[in-house]
Amino acid sequence: MMAGFAAIVFLLIRAIRNLVELIYLWQLGIKRGGFYAVRVWGARLKPLLMLLVIDTIVVVALISILSAKFQMLLPAPLRNNVTAFCTMVVTSLFV
Repeated sequence: MMAGFAAIVFLLIRAIRNLVELIYLWQLGIKRGGFYAVRVWGARLKPLLMLLVIDTIVVVALISILSAKFQMLLPAPLRNNVTAFCTMVVTSLFV
């Protein structure tokens, strides 16, 4: 049960890190963002943006699947609290 919780936490950290990187690239602009992408990631800007967006979508889907499996292991009174918490965390990623 703790391994599932740890996996959810690590996936949340990865999703947040991807979103921070996307925001940073967006703020740099096209020219400076392109230099940063090549220097740090070794890739061009547009494919990197696509990779980060797709990776974030996949990670959020994995979080949803793992949290659903994790909730089935919990007793009924705790399920509602965990559902509310996971919904709050996932929706806060997109706000």
